[in-house]
Amino acid sequence: MEAVSQSQPEVVSTDTQGTTRLVIALDYGTTHTGVAWATPTGARASLAPGGIEVVQIWGAKMGNHKKIPSVVSYTPSSRKGERQFGLDLSADAVALLHTKLQLGVSDVSQELDHILESLEGVHNLNFQYLKKSDGLPKHILFSPEQIVRDYLQRVFHYLFESESDSLPSPFAPELRQLTPVDIVVTVPAAWKYRAKNATFRALTQAGFNNDEDKFPRLGNIMLVTEPEAAAVYTARYLKEKLGSRFRMRVGEGFVLCDAGGGTVDCVSYKVKQLDPFEIERVGLPVGAKCGAIFINLAFKKWLRSLIGAERYHQLDPTKLSDKITSHDAEGEVMRKLMSDFEAWKKAFKGAESRQMYIDLPESFHDLRVDDRVRECQVTISSQDMASFFEHSRRGIWRLIQNQLDDIRAKGTRPRNVFLVGGFAESPYLQAAIRRSLEAIPELPKVELRTPDPKEPGASWTAVVQGAVIFGIEKATIGSIPTMRASPRSYGFMVSKLFSRVEHDPREVRPDKALDIELVQEQLQWMIMKGDLILSNQLTEAYFPFERNLTEAGSKTGSVAIFSYDYEDKPPTNYAKFKNEPGLSQIHALDYDLTPYPIQTHRRSSKNHDVHIASLILKIRIIPGALHLQICLEGRERAISSVTIYDPLLDDIVCPPLEEEPRDFGV
Repeated sequence: MEAVSQSQPEVVSTDTQGTTRLVIALDYGTTHTGVAWATPTGARASLAPGGIEVVQIWGAKMGNHKKIPSVVSYTPSSRKGERQFGLDLSADAVALLHTKLQLGVSDVSQELDHILESLEGVHNLNFQYLKKSDGLPKHILFSPEQIVRDYLQRVFHYLFESESDSLPSPFAPELRQLTPVDIVVTVPAAWKYRAKNATFRALTQAGFNNDEDKFPRLGNIMLVTEPEAAAVYTARYLKEKLGSRFRMRVGEGFVLCDAGGGTVDCVSYKVKQLDPFEIERVGLPVGAKCGAIFINLAFKKWLRSLIGAERYHQLDPTKLSDKITSHDAEGEVMRKLMSDFEAWKKAFKGAESRQMYIDLPESFHDLRVDDRVRECQVTISSQDMASFFEHSRRGIWRLIQNQLDDIRAKGTRPRNVFLVGGFAESPYLQAAIRRSLEAIPELPKVELRTPDPKEPGASWTAVVQGAVIFGIEKATIGSIPTMRASPRSYGFMVSKLFSRVEHDPREVRPDKALDIELVQEQLQWMIMKGDLILSNQLTEAYFPFERNLTEAGSKTGSVAIFSYDYEDKPPTNYAKFKNEPGLSQIHALDYDLTPYPIQTHRRSSKNHDVHIASLILKIRIIPGALHLQICLEGRERAISSVTIYDPLLDDIVCPPLEEEPRDFGV
């Protein structure tokens, strides 16, 4: 399912002056996750101490950090009672990481990678492995959305359901019952609907919803791109910190680059006014997968090539693939090794850095590879380390350069590039970007602004603190997309090709004309209950189907449209579950192919007397109703359309549906 349309109606808001609200921001990242909050009484955010708070205390074994690792494990806890997420992992835990990058998997090659990695995770269903492992590893059976849901569930439980004395008082259940709440979620700039939907579903299923025991006074769940949130916070922060020394002028442009663990996002702005400080966007936010974890991946590939696949497997038995997947996992040995590598990576400055050393387990005492592996130690040269950075360096510079070009194309002078995020603290990355900026002779002097080492964490938490600003200033900051869940599942009835995996052989009905086996009265669900409805995009789903035609046969037909009201998986077999509570036929959409000569449709290869019409059913959610269309494949105009009123959609906010002409044939 894909959402379209780029119009942006403003967020629906009420008067917030004088009323204490709780604004919660969540920045779920590829490598780390941060949560920030504020309790404003007005509509203007304050960066003064106490204005915006970042959660830093996450309980035992987590450390007092402003973010925690985006890591979860399904390995049972030891007797120590580890919570199996973040830093609180048992020694034998198989830790899942980088799952965020797989939330938007959509093309066939990525889906195949997902299947292959699952087989790899169970050693291609090797019986001895399954016996030894006491069955399938639990995480192999879960989708990226389910893994993210389980991680966020543990985040929610600690913050809002545990009895820790160190938690912010507004998070207490009794205060959440009384306080209006807004939640702001950040996502990468390049994310399409599928990834946003998976994030939203994981978030709401984890507890961030309006259930009575969660947030009964929940107002808006808002969506902000990571670079936009970082840009608003960084510009405000520097303006307030530097005061008169803040070297930005009205009309000048700047680029904000949020260099994170997995994705790197860029956006460009120009200064609209200085007091009060206001900026307006110049170019569209863009992003790419070139964050810091790709340095780790390059190192792992290099190490595997250096010591051989068999010895590497001793270090990392949970994973053999060179690709980042939703089931990326690390055991205790690899976690220790990568922790050592992380320290060298962060300190790396380039050619001036000395050789770097990584310790191997004692079982590697017999391994020697020239001068690079000896006595349980791997030596990394500065040239090798620089090569690990190359994919990320090139990708980040390409993003920045494109934004600079956008600023100049609009007649604005670029003056600054702000580099924020955890990866932004890399001295090697900073130096590489400065060299690239200086190498453009036609570009006026552009200053690279990097994180202040005297303010640890300000850059790292720029996204989540910027998201709080958006939540506080939702009534004045501009058009902020809001999110809500589809109140029902919607689909239609169709005949499907028989599958021995999905269907009962007793239900097969042979199609003698085409010599195929069909299963009739199957329900195909297109929009699921709980799916994301965005205020700034039409939520719509497409599904192709076919109709067999002959010269003498009927050219008319009807498609039965169904809804299902409950949270569980909707039934797929109408004949078996036609009396299922919550299942309803809500319409029959008629269509007529008579105006189209039969020769315009594809001729069947199995029976030349049969032509096959390729049709597409479209379902769109609009305020108060469903809009249904049937189109011929390859034609934009509908051959049939109808709008069905649904009272559960009355409070939907989305762009208006443009009038589409009907297709009356050739």
